[in-house]
Amino acid sequence: MLEQIVHEVEHTGAHASMPQAQVAAEAVFLLGDLDEKEVVAPAPREPTTTADLGPGVIFAAQDAGTRAARRYSEISLWGPPLGLVVCGLYRAGRIAEKLSAIARVAEARDLAAMQQASIEALYPGGWAQLKLGWSASLSSFRAQASGFYDAAVSTARYVDGPITDPADGSDCRVAALARRDAISTDGGS
Repeated sequence: MLEQIVHEVEHTGAHASMPQAQVAAEAVFLLGDLDEKEVVAPAPREPTTTADLGPGVIFAAQDAGTRAARRYSEISLWGPPLGLVVCGLYRAGRIAEKLSAIARVAEARDLAAMQQASIEALYPGGWAQLKLGWSASLSSFRAQASGFYDAAVSTARYVDGPITDPADGSDCRVAALARRDAISTDGGS
């Protein structure tokens, strides 16, 4: 139903200053929430093939996160209320951090498993190659989160007063600024 709302608004030729755009922005926000709920860690498993090791193991979570972040970012196409745009960008950054946390757990599990010669033999390049792959993924998630938080903070400069997240009532400007600063000072951990 939410997809249909967005589709109908798109085909009316609505633009950001029209009331229909607010409806579309809220629908996209809710669609992002639904996608975000699918961002979950993969179940722990005993590695038996190459596919069981490395960044690819979190593909389903990453795919859901990409869909959700895209939705939240799309709000900027519709939002006459810039506050909603700021909250969407903040949430997109939060998803990247969630994926980073999932990746850190999976990395630790993989590297621990690689202590067994039979499992290390499964992975081309061994421990060093696996560590490099995880390091690149974690850096990517950190950069994505930082970029979304920067965009949220930058956009928030044009909004007077608090910017309230419709889901929990928190101030998206304050949250984005805090997370951006945390990432820049401690590497996002």
